[in-house]
Amino acid sequence: MTDVVTKVDPLLTEVDPLLPGATRAARAWPREALAIILAGFVLRTLGFLSNRSLWLDEAYLALNIMERDFRGLLEPLSYAQTAPVGFLFLEEGATLLLGNGERALRLVPLLASLAALPLFWLLARRCLPRGEALVCLGFFAILSPQVYYASEVKQYSLDVAVALVLLLCAVSVLQDDGFRVGRYVLLAVLGAAAVWLSHPVVFVLAGIGSALFLSAGDARRRKAMAAAIGVWAVCFLANYLLFLRGIREESNLHVLWQERFLAWPTSPGAVERNVELLLEPFRQMLGFAESGLPALVFVVGLVALWQRDRRLAWLLAASFLPALLASLLRLYPFASRPILFLSPLFLLFMAAGFGHFWRLPVRNARLVGAVLLLLLLFGPAVSAARHLRYPPQREEMRAVVRYVAQHLEPGDTVWVNHRGQYAFWYYVRYGGYSKVASHNPIIGRGTDGTKKTPRILAEMRSLAGRRRVWVVFSAQPKGEDRIDARALAVSLLDGLGTKLDKIEVAGAHAYLYDLSRAAPVAAR
Repeated sequence: MTDVVTKVDPLLTEVDPLLPGATRAARAWPREALAIILAGFVLRTLGFLSNRSLWLDEAYLALNIMERDFRGLLEPLSYAQTAPVGFLFLEEGATLLLGNGERALRLVPLLASLAALPLFWLLARRCLPRGEALVCLGFFAILSPQVYYASEVKQYSLDVAVALVLLLCAVSVLQDDGFRVGRYVLLAVLGAAAVWLSHPVVFVLAGIGSALFLSAGDARRRKAMAAAIGVWAVCFLANYLLFLRGIREESNLHVLWQERFLAWPTSPGAVERNVELLLEPFRQMLGFAESGLPALVFVVGLVALWQRDRRLAWLLAASFLPALLASLLRLYPFASRPILFLSPLFLLFMAAGFGHFWRLPVRNARLVGAVLLLLLLFGPAVSAARHLRYPPQREEMRAVVRYVAQHLEPGDTVWVNHRGQYAFWYYVRYGGYSKVASHNPIIGRGTDGTKKTPRILAEMRSLAGRRRVWVVFSAQPKGEDRIDARALAVSLLDGLGTKLDKIEVAGAHAYLYDLSRAAPVAAR
């Protein structure tokens, strides 16, 4: 019989440098990983330096931070907002040190996202062969949501970093051949701190806690893990009683995300809807153009990693289960940015899927794996390159407020649509344009939603008779059931008076009208 020798790619099977028995060469961070991490640093830093204007969601949180001290941040937040108290304290500290600007507010998310890159590499090398680890690190570095939320005044990038710290510590405990109580103590301390820094990290704690406890090989490990879980439970209970109780109603979470909760599979329609929701994260949270192919690679990777190391696969997959259950109970949405903390786990399983296709014992297996990788990498790479040249913008209210402030004249009237007022007030009060406040801006009365056509028209007619009127619009809701309040207002005002000036930028607009010849009509 002739022996068949299969050539194995060392990039995919190299001994993990963080595990016992690794070669000295494998212990060093490879140049490929350092280059990818550097690319991720550059993308995130350039997004931060582009300094786009705050948009509606950021303005909500920014006003809370600017209007309160540390004690005030312990109270329920205004504008239906919610954020971990630890994150709020870090934000408050950054503004005290660096001022009221957007970059000060975005520094904490940036630092968290930068730290996540090397943390993810360390986690990937513990879980995957080198080649697969490089693949998932590459995606993590360039995927649009990861880059975007690095410079967003929200807690999502901190959620990712905190989850990575816990997962890395948990994997080190799982892979420890001996029993070292210090690792359990560290895991307990990190988990206790994590609940104050991230809300969804409780799902990660529930997952890794159950996985480590059930996989414990002896009584000492089970007792140590039970003690760590007890510490987490006490800290979470304290956090819940102090800050989280009632947060569902105060933040309108169940209303804002009502279409993003999983349903109990009691009908074919519910099952179909759940499948759609489970596929959405591949587009919205990971940033792929479509969800079918990445979902297939994810499932293949989950099975492949389960066959390779069941204890590790269970540890990584266990964090999904509490999040899915919370969505079924309508406690937490399984969609978009709220589950950004799960993105490293999605990518780990996808990388294992690419590795599985690459190693299939069939002709052209590597070609299939390479084609799959290129198909999924092409879109994110193009998006990253485009954002280098054209940084994303949402609602450039800063430019609008600056323009209005520069062209204001005594006696001018300023009207601002209801949803646009939050970013407007941030820039007026804290952006150096307090001159605008002296004109006592009129705030629209909720004219941005559905079926409000008569109201927006009535408000515009109430401005008639004034010589110079600035009408400012921003943060308009999108959707087929939403009216275009700005278009309606401009159409009416064009008939009532004369347009003297305007500024139109991404997501924000201002128009100056002379309405002195129009007869005023009181708004109702």
